[in-house]
Amino acid sequence: MRQPVLVGFALALGALIGLSLIAPTFQKKLRKPADTPDFILENVVVTQLDHGVQSWQLKAKRATINKRDHSADLFVVQANFFRESTVVLTLSSPKGVLNLESNDAQLDKTAGTWKSTGGDLNLQMDTLIWKANGGHILGSGHVEAKGTQLTLKALTLKGDVAKGILTIDGAPSTVEVTL
Repeated sequence: MRQPVLVGFALALGALIGLSLIAPTFQKKLRKPADTPDFILENVVVTQLDHGVQSWQLKAKRATINKRDHSADLFVVQANFFRESTVVLTLSSPKGVLNLESNDAQLDKTAGTWKSTGGDLNLQMDTLIWKANGGHILGSGHVEAKGTQLTLKALTLKGDVAKGILTIDGAPSTVEVTL
């Protein structure tokens, strides 16, 4: 009587082990790898309008869309930010990410120009974050702001595009003034 119970137990255990080996393989085939985009777009232009007035425009040579995390990876990026229909900030970056729900963006190795009546200010930073709701930029990592007579080097900067305010935050590591 003991032998049939052991045989039945062994068969049940074998079936469970066999199913556990098959199930993950089946799931892996159904699951899409995280680095595989849902869509690939070429020569992308995204424009945001506030009450019919253009507030910013982003152009990318290529974008890959990931529906799962509602994001677009951007490659070779150009961005323009407007105040009263005039471009006040231009940025370029080799790559970035756009959040498709909030329209916030992060650009890496960013260079750009902040245009003002007092003269243009050339900007460079490791990372720039654009907060679409409110029109703020946050730059970090080896920030450089260079005008015709002044160069500031620091770790962070903050900007309010709508108000035309740019702040170098924290203690600048280098200040160069041309007289």
